[in-house]
Amino acid sequence: MANCRRLLLPLLLILCVISASAQLPLNVDCGTTGKTAGYLSMTWVGDEQYVTSGQSATVRIDHNLIPPLTTLRYFPHQRKNCYSFPSVGQGLKILVRAWFYYGNYDGLSSPPTFDLLFNGNSWGTVFLSEDNGSAAFEMVYVTKVDDISVCLARTKPTNVPFINSLEIKKLEEDMYQEMDINRPLQLIGRYAYALSANYIRYPDDPYDRLWGAFTNYSTGLSPLRRSSDPSSDLADRPPAAVLRQAITPSSTLASNMTVPTLMWSTSPKPHYVTFYFVEMLPNASRSFDFYLDDQKSYPETIVPNGTVLEIGGSNMSLSTSSVFSLVRAKGSTLPPLISAAEFYIIGDAWSVVATASSDVKALSEFQKSYLQLQPWSGDPCLPMGYAWEWVNCSSDSKPRVTALYLSGYALSGPLADFSGLTALQTIDLHNNSLSGNIPEFLGELPNLRLLNLADNQFNGSVPSSLTDKSRGIILNISDNNFPNNNHPGNQSDSTNNSKKTNWGIVAGATIDVPVINPRLTVLPEQAIKHEFSHAEIVEITNNFETVIGEGGSGNVYHGRLNNGLEVAVKVLKDSLERGTKEFVAEVKLLMTVHHKCVVSFIGYCEEDGKLILLYEYMSGGNLRQLLSGKGSTSVLLTWKTRLQMALSVATGCYPAIIHRDVKTTNILLSGKMEAKVADFGLSKFGHKDDVTMLSTVVAGTPGYMDPEYCSTNMVTKKSDVYSFGVVLFELITGYPPLFNVSGECFHIVQWATSRLTRGDIDGVADPRLRGQYEVNSMWKVSDIAMSCTAPSSEMRPHMSDVVNQLKEAIEAETCYQQRTGNSSAEGQHSSSSYGFSSSHVSTSTLPVAR
Repeated sequence: MANCRRLLLPLLLILCVISASAQLPLNVDCGTTGKTAGYLSMTWVGDEQYVTSGQSATVRIDHNLIPPLTTLRYFPHQRKNCYSFPSVGQGLKILVRAWFYYGNYDGLSSPPTFDLLFNGNSWGTVFLSEDNGSAAFEMVYVTKVDDISVCLARTKPTNVPFINSLEIKKLEEDMYQEMDINRPLQLIGRYAYALSANYIRYPDDPYDRLWGAFTNYSTGLSPLRRSSDPSSDLADRPPAAVLRQAITPSSTLASNMTVPTLMWSTSPKPHYVTFYFVEMLPNASRSFDFYLDDQKSYPETIVPNGTVLEIGGSNMSLSTSSVFSLVRAKGSTLPPLISAAEFYIIGDAWSVVATASSDVKALSEFQKSYLQLQPWSGDPCLPMGYAWEWVNCSSDSKPRVTALYLSGYALSGPLADFSGLTALQTIDLHNNSLSGNIPEFLGELPNLRLLNLADNQFNGSVPSSLTDKSRGIILNISDNNFPNNNHPGNQSDSTNNSKKTNWGIVAGATIDVPVINPRLTVLPEQAIKHEFSHAEIVEITNNFETVIGEGGSGNVYHGRLNNGLEVAVKVLKDSLERGTKEFVAEVKLLMTVHHKCVVSFIGYCEEDGKLILLYEYMSGGNLRQLLSGKGSTSVLLTWKTRLQMALSVATGCYPAIIHRDVKTTNILLSGKMEAKVADFGLSKFGHKDDVTMLSTVVAGTPGYMDPEYCSTNMVTKKSDVYSFGVVLFELITGYPPLFNVSGECFHIVQWATSRLTRGDIDGVADPRLRGQYEVNSMWKVSDIAMSCTAPSSEMRPHMSDVVNQLKEAIEAETCYQQRTGNSSAEGQHSSSSYGFSSSHVSTSTLPVAR
């Protein structure tokens, strides 16, 4: 690790540049402008033509650095910032190198950590631990599309990505011919073992591969030199400068030698390796066998001569414990030798999926009309978790843009055409300065369901296609320049007045709990009782001695059954306007619900007008208490724990129930912090799994109630989805659904959504998390929460979709914890003497000759 952090002039000559154009090679000096010819006699260009965001800077720690490392571009805004290189070519075998040298450019002495992306795929994580720390990423890859994008993605709210240089080099088609063309080869190290200089690259290597001197091998090895260049017709074209020397045991009597390597993975991962052998001495009698971990891995005895021999493995399972040995063959008068080697990790298969080209083109044209939108580049939807902040995308194999969230972006002038975004369902353009007529194309979008144009300067007429009731479009055009602001296009009461409205800000709801792998809760059979008498209830609660909860519908008491099972006993208030027969029928039905994520009903008491419920006792209190710090435990909920709780709530119960009162006080916790949904007192049962709508008196808790349910009295499964979205916002922010800041009252959906649409994820996340979360995971859950709390139920996802996305968020957070919890994993790309990256994968095979 130290070798890649003390970068004086010789070692720093391993720079990393990218160039983007139809002509390769390309060398981009990030943070500069114009074109220069100089370093390595190559042409270097500034990066202004390839990137639309970021700011230039110069490093402060400059120990005679090579020019491309003295400048950089950093990206303080947006989650994802991309370099775009059009028309590079499809099906090309290329070498791509990216270099990062912090040099305390910002004076903060705080090197950032961030992700590196290539064409919508994860390339690796840039991790620097010192002011003069550096990292270089290099790979060999076969392009699948004409264009190339290299993106830097923020993974922590306070970390600002940067880059010094990028390079793209074209390799020959037959080079590295045994590689899987769908997987990148990510460089660990390329070594010229007896090199006297620090490196070899262009012009000695016409393909500008970087061959580093390996100086970390143990004593007992000595260099040998040739007096002339060896002959070679190898497809991989190793440069002669690398093959003019070799290392061999210092003693001519040595029987074997260990090949120096710098593997970083402690567990076996698939590698692509190549070894080069050539004789250094005339008329030498030298022969040896090739071993991996004490097993002969190449069937023939190697007899080097004046022609270069290459031996390689295209899928070798290797780790830090793997040992390559050269063992002197019988009759050999000289010990083994080796000239050079290349080591790559075989990356995961990369996806070639991209956002639908029609949507990409339409967004690009739309961006051109507004300077505020032009910094966003790269794929608008991919990779997952790195969509542009102001779009929402479908989860199709080829994603479509389904929503535009551009509230408060200071857009002005006529609304530009984006009619090509035919999958749009939601358009939120309120709180801008857009003017002129409302364009006709909006009414022609076939999937549009919600259009918010409030708080702009539109005038004239509203297209009839937007006010056509058969289309069912929810339209808001309040606070524009229409006469009396009472245009027939306004389709809600909130738009028919001249006051500012909070249209689209929702404030209440419920939760749809789907049937997903139902599992019986483990309770003693005698505990799952039928009906209790009031006398039994008195005995169970020790005459209602211990109150463990208070609510609008009644108090909850601690109880214990005769078999020792602890229970919660809820005594409903007499004032409940509810028929006793209906109550008993629904309670009996609730007792048939068994699921690991649902608090189990144990029994009931209906006697002399007293209505009492008994259910599973949860010793950890409720989620609201824990989030507010008022619970019985002072445990701080980590982000992963919050996600696991959200998944538990989302993964439902059986049979189909519309809960109508999902909230954090109805999410109870066991002593092991396992979350379960409770209090089904307001629930409605569907007679079939496909029941989606029931007419009922509005009931629920302010702050969680679905506004559509409140206005129509029709409760649906999507009503519960809304409530669950509010719960997600509570888990994200730590705030309750209704709260005060500086004397001003906020609803959590309004407060969080307004900040998220501006890209302010760190201003929304609970400060008690102290930034300890994977930012992609946090963004994904934030997107889910905003989707769940959409004003229209049609725009909300099904809970099954929410479950899948929560699982992805948990997976991302788990990977983040593994990275940050293991410094060696996070610094994996700095394992070689010059800090190249590698990736994680696994399989195996033995070497083959080439």
